[in-house]
Amino acid sequence: MASRKSSSSALATIGSREGSTARIDKRRADADARVEVDVSLRRSSPYLAGYTERLSPSACFVATHVLEPVGSQIEVTLHVPPPDPPIRVLAEVRWQRAPAADQNLPPGLGLKFVDPDGATTAAITAYIGRHVRAGRAR
Repeated sequence: MASRKSSSSALATIGSREGSTARIDKRRADADARVEVDVSLRRSSPYLAGYTERLSPSACFVATHVLEPVGSQIEVTLHVPPPDPPIRVLAEVRWQRAPAADQNLPPGLGLKFVDPDGATTAAITAYIGRHVRAGRAR
């Protein structure tokens, strides 16, 4: 995976009990962790598949080869592991990363969740917390 340089004053590292860490960007309003979870996306077409690379209670990056237009709204289903039910939320495409042969980064979509209700935000926050505590966040 390619490394990304950033200002140390803007990033904090959260440790887990197993010694791995999650990088949290303090410039953002909510916790953001490198969490991988399978995702289904649905616009007006059939479901598309991908997985999250980054996840926060208000946004995510979904690695996928199908790039929806910026500004479009899509239904996102986060397929978190049982016993939790899948998390469904409406999102807006804020940016795209096109495939590039010279990059070690997957193509995909930067999504901002559109007015998630409190239960949805709490479910995402809890999932991120469990993922970090279990040492699975990268």
